[in-house]
Amino acid sequence: DSDLVGSAELNEFLGIDGSGTTVAIVDSGVWSGHPALVGKVVLEACADVDWSSCPTPGGGTSTFSSGPGSAQPQAPNFSDHGTHVAGIAAGVSVPVGSITSEPGVTIPDEEWAAGVAPGADIAAITAGNGLIPAAGDTIRIAMATNLWLAAFQIMLWVADGENIVSVNNSYGSTAPVPAGGATVACDSRNTSDLLAKAAIDGLISINVAPVFASGNDFFLNGAAFPACVSSAISVGNTTKND
Repeated sequence: DSDLVGSAELNEFLGIDGSGTTVAIVDSGVWSGHPALVGKVVLEACADVDWSSCPTPGGGTSTFSSGPGSAQPQAPNFSDHGTHVAGIAAGVSVPVGSITSEPGVTIPDEEWAAGVAPGADIAAITAGNGLIPAAGDTIRIAMATNLWLAAFQIMLWVADGENIVSVNNSYGSTAPVPAGGATVACDSRNTSDLLAKAAIDGLISINVAPVFASGNDFFLNGAAFPACVSSAISVGNTTKND
């Protein structure tokens, strides 16, 4: 809701809309053909150490790939989550009537508002075949490894001159943290912690803001992994009524 966030005022009256920057989205993939995102997905990659589902130019799959098409949502685990997140971050407004209705999909009868930074481009990175580990996950080492690979790819892009200013990670696992979420930093308890800390610190070293969801588990005073890493920017949420 741009009114609640205040992004519309930032865009319209201060002229700050992310133009000239790129936002990285590590998630379930980003559908680049979405009306709010056409022409905005300028970089793509995929990291999947568990299922090796990343598409390769020859038509095969691998644990990692980059290039056009590599971050498009993949079958059989199509997910709109990454596309949704990308729209919130950098989608453009979509006029009424410009979206083709699909079976079982309700199209809103009003304009879709722009995202927070509609002038920004998007660097999309699929993690784990669209299956972002969640509560109770026992393969958090894969989550941390995919994050490390994504961070390394972002570093390569930045080294090539891409102006990536932040990376959004809207996922998390409750497995390595106590009930109610971690209340102290989780930097070095295990290999997963060390990998995540290395990835996050590497991003900070090149001035890329590492943003993580604190967790979709209704924690009131704690954070999930990897948001509990001390150098991560952990972001919580609230309802429209605060």
